[in-house]
Amino acid sequence: SNSSLDCDGDGVTANVDPDDNDPCNPNGVGIPTFTVVSPTCSSLGTVTLSNYNVDTVYVFAPVGPTIGSGGLLSGVVLNQTYSVTATHHGCSSPAGTFTLSNSSLDCDGDGVPANIDPDDNDPCKPNGVG
Repeated sequence: SNSSLDCDGDGVTANVDPDDNDPCNPNGVGIPTFTVVSPTCSSLGTVTLSNYNVDTVYVFAPVGPTIGSGGLLSGVVLNQTYSVTATHHGCSSPAGTFTLSNSSLDCDGDGVPANIDPDDNDPCKPNGVG
């Protein structure tokens, strides 16, 4: 039985390691992937790191977001594209990216998208002009 073998030294035994010859691919961990729930006029939206692993270190560029329970991110800035790399057992992944965008929203119906409308709740100020 190979239940006690760990040929690549990544801490995962050969019987459950999908690639027991590659210490840079323990548990098949790869490029960070994300589930983005876009904001609506009544909710902020969410981003979750879909393949979150508590034993993996994630680096965000630009810095800011943090990872909570189950991979749920906090500190995400709207309309900012983030690049994220994962480091697991000393090996780094290629970057995954995500953006939490509100560019498709027009909550006040003035024809100006929320990402550039300084007052997206007031249809009488389509460009923020009073």
